[in-house]
Amino acid sequence: MTDSEEVEERVLALLRLLKKKEDAKIKEVGDEIGDAAWDNEPWFEPDQIMEMFNLWLDACIAGRDDEVLQYTAKALRFSKVEEFSHKDLPKVLKKISQALAKPGAPHMETLLLVQFTPMKFTGDVNLYPALKELLAHEKADIIKDALDQVTGSSFIQLNELPDAEVAEIFKMTVAHAKLVKADLPKYKPGDTDSSARLRNRLSWLNNLFQGAYIFCTMLTIAGKDFPKSPQEIAVPTLVMELKDSVEALKPKPKEQELKEMIKQFVDSCTNLLSYMPKPAAGSADPYKDAQAYLKALGTAKDSNSLNGTMKMMMNSTDKKVLDLLFSKDALETLFKAIQRVKKQETDELYRTFPVLMKFVGENRPAALEAVGDKLLELYMPMPLEMATPKPFIDVMIDQTPNLAKKFWSKVDVWMKSVKSAKGGPMYESVLYAATHAVEGMPRALEEKDLEDFCRKMKEWAELGKGTSMEDTLKSAAIVAIRSVLSRDKSRIPANVLDWIKDQCDEAGLT
Repeated sequence: MTDSEEVEERVLALLRLLKKKEDAKIKEVGDEIGDAAWDNEPWFEPDQIMEMFNLWLDACIAGRDDEVLQYTAKALRFSKVEEFSHKDLPKVLKKISQALAKPGAPHMETLLLVQFTPMKFTGDVNLYPALKELLAHEKADIIKDALDQVTGSSFIQLNELPDAEVAEIFKMTVAHAKLVKADLPKYKPGDTDSSARLRNRLSWLNNLFQGAYIFCTMLTIAGKDFPKSPQEIAVPTLVMELKDSVEALKPKPKEQELKEMIKQFVDSCTNLLSYMPKPAAGSADPYKDAQAYLKALGTAKDSNSLNGTMKMMMNSTDKKVLDLLFSKDALETLFKAIQRVKKQETDELYRTFPVLMKFVGENRPAALEAVGDKLLELYMPMPLEMATPKPFIDVMIDQTPNLAKKFWSKVDVWMKSVKSAKGGPMYESVLYAATHAVEGMPRALEEKDLEDFCRKMKEWAELGKGTSMEDTLKSAAIVAIRSVLSRDKSRIPANVLDWIKDQCDEAGLT
């Protein structure tokens, strides 16, 4: 028998003594067996580990002698097992919740950190109600590191789990978020215990929010259907309120760990909000959510959170919600927020904004016209390569033709952007995006604006000379200019007609 095998037998024997309540014998040999386990790290099968775990927890719950619990916990702590899942884990978690209220609970601190590491906390929907109860326990701080381990490593690949199981994980996450929110008023700046308690609960929630964020970012590319679970984490108002409340906390200088956790947590809330799923109809109060979005616009400090808020503003077509979110004041608040936050040239915000404006144009066209000048002042200089402008411009043409005319009067801003991109890697895409976006403008333009349109389409087409887009741009320009025929043929300048004829002759067309 090897040394390791001998220690395995001795650890098993020690736990049998615990079952038989032979405390005197445990006190006699327990410390030595614990040291031997530390030196040799005996390996066990999952069933053996779970049996020993249950024995120890039962003893702790029964209030057994502290020295006995100490020696047996030490031996169990250094016992090794391969990664495993086990049907009894939900029952074990419930026992841990019971044991936390007992005098022997401090012995679980290191024991659980070590033994939770190889345990798989997924694969059984019965795990999550038990884990939710454990996270909410008043004495959960005793096993803070173990719960950090579970929440930080178990739920980072949720897209690989069944939809029903992810839904249960998100129910647990939301329950813990509500608990943290309710706990915030209990925090006392400068109080060590209060600070540690809040730091721990924020840490566990931070881990759960990070897992939810990764899941939400993967939804569009997961190749898997999740009809139920996204709705369980679609709680924008709760996350926004939590973010604002936590960000407003003022820890004392000595509370450095809490300060660092607050920053991490606020970042996680921001990330989650930027990919927050749309709440299911009837599952939330859309008007209350809309009020939270407006508040978020006024306090936005970064482009990620603002981008997430803009996405969520398109969640409802309820009349009251639309009236609230897209009033003149609300839209001007949005514009100020966009101007206020720092942005990169490739910021996702530039992709979302025209989509949101298209949504407004489809649902509240008068709202766009009410802020038309400020909208165009903000929108026109935005980088064309970040989002296809055509869908928004088409809606503008059809729903708000007066605004479309104002847009056309400022279109030289786009021309300048296109020319400044020449020689760069995005030149062709920017040129095509601009040309393609304005093809339908004759539907809104009149008289001299139609002449200007024809000249500009010819000029933009010529900017594509020598590029891979040359023929495409010429064809698009000719089709667009021909649409002026149905409006007012006399508005097509002679030089433009000659240019069209030359292009058709070159192509062998009439």
